[in-house]
Amino acid sequence: MNELNKDLRNQAVALGLCNDWQNLWNKDWSNEKMAERMFKGLDFCLKHHFPSNEYLSKHFEKDFLRKCNVFVNDKYSVLNPQNCLALGTSEIIVRYNGNSHGIIHFRDNSNVKIIAKGRSFVIVHLFEKSYVMAEQKDMAKIVLVKHSPDVTIVADNNIKVNEEYDYLK
Repeated sequence: MNELNKDLRNQAVALGLCNDWQNLWNKDWSNEKMAERMFKGLDFCLKHHFPSNEYLSKHFEKDFLRKCNVFVNDKYSVLNPQNCLALGTSEIIVRYNGNSHGIIHFRDNSNVKIIAKGRSFVIVHLFEKSYVMAEQKDMAKIVLVKHSPDVTIVADNNIKVNEEYDYLK
């Protein structure tokens, strides 16, 4: 295995990565494959803050992270991501239109504006001290899920807000 794969895998194993995932990750994964697998195992990553924001910034180019819809201390705008993760002090604008859909996660002190139009559907998971401004238009639907009482939400009255504080316990 190359050093990056080995290092990340060893960190994950130390955090309790299950045997099934260890067996899957027994050879080199491309950066794209690692990003794909991160979204598949996002609960583990969020629970353990893995990999750390500093690690992501140090070992992955900002352009690559943006291509994967992973934002670390970044300021950016993205259209119709199926998956999205904003970390650190990111300031992200996320727009959905048409029949698009997405599941997006915001952690740390990220600041996000979400605009959904058309018949789009978005589930937004908010952790720690993230801030979200959300607006839905037309027949679009946004569901905001607070996983921390410290989350700040500014949203249209017709946007559903759920509280689920034990999600990663």
